Amino acid sequence: MNSKDTTTGKLDFKVGEETFQTWYKVIGDLNSGKRPLVLLHGGPGISHDYILPHIDLYTYLGIPLLTHLKDRPKDFWTVELFMDELDNVLFHFSIRDNFDLLGHSWGGMLAAQYAATRSPAGLQHLIIADRNDDSKEYQDVMNVFYGKHVCRANPWPEELIRSFAFLEANPSVYQAMQGPSEFTVTGTLKTWSIIDIVHNIKL
Repeated sequence: MNSKDTTTGKLDFKVGEETFQTWYKVIGDLNSGKRPLVLLHGGPGISHDYILPHIDLYTYLGIPLLTHLKDRPKDFWTVELFMDELDNVLFHFSIRDNFDLLGHSWGGMLAAQYAATRSPAGLQHLIIADRNDDSKEYQDVMNVFYGKHVCRANPWPEELIRSFAFLEANPSVYQAMQGPSEFTVTGTLKTWSIIDIVHNIKL
């Protein structure tokens, strides 16, 4: 695929009376007649860079690339907000009537919630992949864990390093929704579960 097949840009995303920006990347021609795959990357609050070697359509609100919003209260960052943002992307690209959805890590949680609660008629396939302290000692232990269970490449790819650098520099969204780590969940996702509504996913 050559560079003519890739488009990046920004689209407006309205939340109440405010307008934010969502960054996106489209690979291929959305008018080709082939069903597009929308990828929801991990996070929340981590950039899409780690998944760039694969594919990416957009990156969520709250990433420093565009609209970071680090001073927003914890209750601003909800699953509903990110489902609204996904709807906005699907509408903007006129693909809501026929699309596949792949969610990785936090993106898998979001994809499942979206499919179960919004029941989008155009969703044809749902793929959920790899669902998912500030001390130097703790970070060193987490890096060992990530080296065994997140990415075994040594050294890590530059894209993954950039994603973690975004998170380290701007942890507000991740901390509001997740908490201090994958193992200490204190954020708005603490009680998240899709068990009671998973039967609503119809493809």
